[in-house]
Amino acid sequence: MRQSRRKGNWLYAVASIAVVLAGSFALSRAGYLGPAPEAGDCYRTVLDEQGGILFHTALPVSIGDQFIAQSNRLYTVSEVSDTTARAVSVMWESDPADDEPLLVVPRHRPCPGNSAMPLGLASRVIAIYHTHSDESYEPTDGRSSSPGLGGIVSVGDSLRRELTGIGYAVIHDKTAHTPHDALAYARSRRTVYSNLKYQPYLLFDVHRDSGPAESYLTTIHGKEVSQIMLVVGRQNPMLSANLGVARRLKAAADGAYPGLIKGIFLAQGDYNQDLDPGALLLEVGTDKVPRELAERAMAFFAQAVARAFAAPGV
Repeated sequence: MRQSRRKGNWLYAVASIAVVLAGSFALSRAGYLGPAPEAGDCYRTVLDEQGGILFHTALPVSIGDQFIAQSNRLYTVSEVSDTTARAVSVMWESDPADDEPLLVVPRHRPCPGNSAMPLGLASRVIAIYHTHSDESYEPTDGRSSSPGLGGIVSVGDSLRRELTGIGYAVIHDKTAHTPHDALAYARSRRTVYSNLKYQPYLLFDVHRDSGPAESYLTTIHGKEVSQIMLVVGRQNPMLSANLGVARRLKAAADGAYPGLIKGIFLAQGDYNQDLDPGALLLEVGTDKVPRELAERAMAFFAQAVARAFAAPGV
């Protein structure tokens, strides 16, 4: 009897572990946590039909993902291997018209007949946080990852200062979400929730990518700066709104600071963007880029935000 009970307890324990793992996998595949853990310091190279490099990234890359390049050429990922992926050109993206009304879903229960509001009329609050708060820049920080808060938080501080100087009210939440694993997005989801009470109309999750430094560098107004890739989760009910914000930002940056925005990556997962129509993930440089170049890019990016959304003081 005792042996049978022990066997039953053992089977129950194994079954419980299996349920937890299966649940985590299901959440991951559903996009709630992203499709898979990021590759850390490793990266994948995404190529076009001719074998030219579109971009390098540590983000998970899946068949069906899409990329809007600097040229506004739209690509769809058709093949994925351990170190590379291939994308085929689909069409040219059109720039959003300057007078196109950008509508967002209201964050609170709407009044009858009021289903959306122009983004330009919303409050001027912008929230910044870091799902991968450990991310750092090797040339400056001496390592690519730092326990607790890494160099990426300093990049967030630079963006906060620049946006505040323009006239925005900015919340920079420095909550640590370590370790850097598949559950980081579950931990940062609580951070997003805690900041929704401020009703931000833009919500930036600031990261740095992995890959060769030269793949993320450009020169703007005679200054070398890091490029920025905008990431939108495509398994996400807010996809249309999030992508609209990304496209508007890219158009504004392309007009004033060509090359600042590397492109827009529509990746499998939701990256917590289902919580807010103004949410975007920013990849600012790579682990091999000096942090000062990423911080310098924030000045141009803040001005692009202001140009896109008619901020006070611009």
